[in-house]
Amino acid sequence: MFKYVFKHMFMWWMFMAVKTLTITKDVYDDLVNLKGKDESFSELFRRLANKEKTSLMDFAGIWANMNYKDVKGIKKGMKEFRKSVDKSFNRRLRELKIA
Repeated sequence: MFKYVFKHMFMWWMFMAVKTLTITKDVYDDLVNLKGKDESFSELFRRLANKEKTSLMDFAGIWANMNYKDVKGIKKGMKEFRKSVDKSFNRRLRELKIA
């Protein structure tokens, strides 16, 4: 039985593809922080690649424990962001002479 297991493991490793990725140090540090203690980088990549898309329901109640000041600040930031997007969009329309 040991011979069979060893032969099977050897054949599996023999056909396993290996790729080298070049990443910056900050990306590496982020990946290390995402990686579980006993998880290999291959397992981490597989987990991230297979992760299901986030549902909007995952965020339900996320603001429930925030204080009023924080919520007000977030809403203000969202309003300012929308204004800047509208301004940028209108500028681009003018440049294209659509509006």
